[in-house]
Amino acid sequence: MSMPSILSIPSILSIIAILLALALAAVLANEFARHRLLRAIARLVLKLYNRLETRGREHVPATGALIVASNHESWLDAVFLGAAIPRLIHWLAAAEYFEVRYLRWIMNLFGTIRIERGRGSPEPFRRAREALAAGRVIGIFPEGHMSTSGDLRLFKGGIALLAEDARAPILPVALTGAFEVWGAHLRFPRPRKVRVRIGPPIATAGLSRDEILARVETAIRQLLQ
Repeated sequence: MSMPSILSIPSILSIIAILLALALAAVLANEFARHRLLRAIARLVLKLYNRLETRGREHVPATGALIVASNHESWLDAVFLGAAIPRLIHWLAAAEYFEVRYLRWIMNLFGTIRIERGRGSPEPFRRAREALAAGRVIGIFPEGHMSTSGDLRLFKGGIALLAEDARAPILPVALTGAFEVWGAHLRFPRPRKVRVRIGPPIATAGLSRDEILARVETAIRQLLQ
């Protein structure tokens, strides 16, 4: 009676590789599982490379519609904030960010909403309103453009319009150090320390657009101090 054949080490390794690939494909196919996996990887890399430090995470609501508002210092701001905030954020981002090959894949993975500057299309805000109505998180940089100096720029009214329409709270966030990592003046990212400061959510129900904008700007300026 012959003995059953034993799998060779290369065969075993091949089976393990296939099983791992199938498991990874299953994770990546699920939006929230994909977010948890990639966020864990991003947190590890950014803690090692940029010594990412986050304070105020307790202010992030666990569920419900939310608008994240932050200053805009670098090409990697959405990545820093995605690693710091424990919820999946769908960012509103200008079309030129999709031209940066290092960012395009990540932005598409996380359902970033593309905005074509100067066209005035209502489609991005329609998609943002739908996401908020479903209890999701939308991310906006109220300055509208990345700072070329690292200083806070004048806020635009888009965030107030969206918050007023959706009656969603706004989570103010401040980034420091990101400008020195990969600001508009740099060709490649550098290993500099980055800090993320998260403030209490701002209730927007009953506020005018001007009041919403003023409160968000004041909150972010205070967090930057």
